[in-house]
Amino acid sequence: MISKNIYIKGIVQGVGFRPFVYQKACKLDLKGFVSNISQGVWIYIEGPPEKIQSFIDSLELDKPIHAKIQSITIENCKYSQKTDFKIIESEQSGKLSAVIPPDIATCNDCLSEMNNPDNCRFQYPFINCTNCGPRFSIIKHTPYDRKKTSMADFQLCDACSLEFYNPDDRRFHAQATACQKCGPTLKLITKDQEPVEGDCIQSAIKMLKQGKILAVKGLGGFHLAVDACNNEAILRLRKKKSRPDKPFAIMAADMNRIQKFAILNDFERKVLKSPQSPIVILEKKFSNLLSEHIAYGPTLGVMLAYTPLHHLLLKAFLALVMTSGNISDEPIVSENNKAIKQLDFADFFLIHDRSILQACDDSIVRVVNHQTHIIRRSRGYVPAEIHIKQSMPKILAMGGHYKNTICLAHQNQAYLSQHLGDLSGVDSILWMEQTINKMIQMTGISPEYVACDFHPAYQSTRMAHEMQLPLISVQHHHAHIASCMAEYGLHGPVMGLVMDGTGYGQDKSIWGGEILICEGFSFQRVAHLNPVPMPGGESAIRHPWKMGLSWLIESFGVIDGENIFYQLYKKKIDRYSVKSIIQLIQNKIHSPLTSSMGRLFDSVSFFLGFNKPVTYEAQAAIELENIAWDTHRTYSYDFKWGDDTVIFIESMIREIITDIKKGVDRSEISGAFHKTLNDLFVYICHQLKKKYFIDQIVLSGGVFQNKRFFSGLNNQLMAQGFHVYTPSKVPCNDGGISLGQAYVGGMTVRKKYLQTNC
Repeated sequence: MISKNIYIKGIVQGVGFRPFVYQKACKLDLKGFVSNISQGVWIYIEGPPEKIQSFIDSLELDKPIHAKIQSITIENCKYSQKTDFKIIESEQSGKLSAVIPPDIATCNDCLSEMNNPDNCRFQYPFINCTNCGPRFSIIKHTPYDRKKTSMADFQLCDACSLEFYNPDDRRFHAQATACQKCGPTLKLITKDQEPVEGDCIQSAIKMLKQGKILAVKGLGGFHLAVDACNNEAILRLRKKKSRPDKPFAIMAADMNRIQKFAILNDFERKVLKSPQSPIVILEKKFSNLLSEHIAYGPTLGVMLAYTPLHHLLLKAFLALVMTSGNISDEPIVSENNKAIKQLDFADFFLIHDRSILQACDDSIVRVVNHQTHIIRRSRGYVPAEIHIKQSMPKILAMGGHYKNTICLAHQNQAYLSQHLGDLSGVDSILWMEQTINKMIQMTGISPEYVACDFHPAYQSTRMAHEMQLPLISVQHHHAHIASCMAEYGLHGPVMGLVMDGTGYGQDKSIWGGEILICEGFSFQRVAHLNPVPMPGGESAIRHPWKMGLSWLIESFGVIDGENIFYQLYKKKIDRYSVKSIIQLIQNKIHSPLTSSMGRLFDSVSFFLGFNKPVTYEAQAAIELENIAWDTHRTYSYDFKWGDDTVIFIESMIREIITDIKKGVDRSEISGAFHKTLNDLFVYICHQLKKKYFIDQIVLSGGVFQNKRFFSGLNNQLMAQGFHVYTPSKVPCNDGGISLGQAYVGGMTVRKKYLQTNC
């Protein structure tokens, strides 16, 4: 007889791992115990050597579906002569904390029980088990035990307690389990906090069918819900939320409903039905089943119901609009009192008394070439770790100003926060500060270094400078490429194509159409779009006609550019405004130079008819992609790139204007624009490969969320023998740059350490 201590790190708490260990040990008649500890799970096991080896082998082979093992450490230890195998009280010790699992969509077993009139949890809106339900959103501290979650407020009744301590039950040590007798309760109230009499779910359904706006407390925060078939209700929600154009997400109860209004393939079905249950961008079906005011383009953001409460509500509808419960650009609301105050335009509030301790927006993904591209990484994905091949020091990365996330890294693990949004308001900054503190507590990583964006005016940069830690500034576009390098374990050199809207360059201009050679912690800028003035600064982002005028002047000269503008667009923009912008450009006043691909997309979108203020990020660029949705024309425009670093596209602008004058269909022009960019960058990559002998290419930056642009370029590069990488575990937009900052910061620290100790 021998004995072993086994220490397991990874996602092994809150996923039924201890019950799994218990059952395996008992089946093999082994003695000992299993316990949650701060680092993960600790198993003491004793018995015959061959049975212990069989037990160890089964830990990886037969682990629960949602468990992920990072490492297993086995130590010989003193034999204790245990008489049985137990799950014992959790201990808290050590420096590194266990990985907390993300929240998990309701499993089929729980749905079956919830819909069974003979089950004690019939129509219970908080049913869950070891395989599903809240995890990250309800945890206070590790280890993951009921007393350290918001379920500590609810004492198990006798029936639930029997299940909880029964090794053969699906709810054996299910920390969030509860029932109608002992668990959280639902309440429907008016905006004046008056309770609505009757069954909460049925009353809420009635209100929604009457066109009311319902604030629903979900898993990671509040949603604002309206009937997806009700034009008037959706327009009212748009007005109240100050969201005139940005698409709303919708939720449906099952795949049969989704198939009625969306076109989807098997891979998209799989993602929709995954435990993460994200919003998936799908192609619309031509039908009048849903309101046209949900989304004005050819796509829909769709998710399946992922909590019992959602399932109960959605039974009565084809779909519901389920948009984040916040005012535009503010953090999602997760507290009852705050919701009633901040979402006072909602008609009714469907609330409950289970506290949300970690607010978390819905995640958003898009399937491209049968690969999942994450647009927003939040509920269902956070706080799952990202493995890094290179060992990191204890480092905190602060992310960017927009789509902010923060990242904590140590050794070979990196932990990204949930989506925190734009750091424009006091509430957003406060949420970021709270998230940093919570993540330090949960991961046990006390940072010894901090990395931030190179932009001196970013709020995240200012906060980094206040931390009194050794600081590493990382250029924005370098961080985009580095995040992908970290994910795939690429040391470099790689050729990084970074296409986005904005990023502070080393020359103090605004970058965004860049090709960088990246290796380790260093990079070299080897090519970029020809910089043009951005008249009015950020005002040119909100008013794309200003960038359109700038590109016309760059391509035709001041006199001809102005004349062409008047000829084509005099009915849209008044002469005084045009003259004012030309003066800014000529006098180089408030007109920083930009090489941004995002601003180029905005300009071409304006040329093809987008002439209104932008009300959400990348709106003009998205509409340009939508214009080309059905076109299959493959001709290209002219471009010029010599041996220097500047990519000249003025000839393409001139040809686009010629086509507009000829009356060429704008869908063909948009298609040709996308095709030209694909051909341009394939050509440049070939030229740079000859010069630098690099065939590994990284594509990153928010512009690559454009499906047509990304898939065209990716497919052409791969067909010509390049090895192409793009982020898949983090967004290619600014939501992923904190990982890149951590990677570059860590590699910089390692380089200095090696130099010091040589």
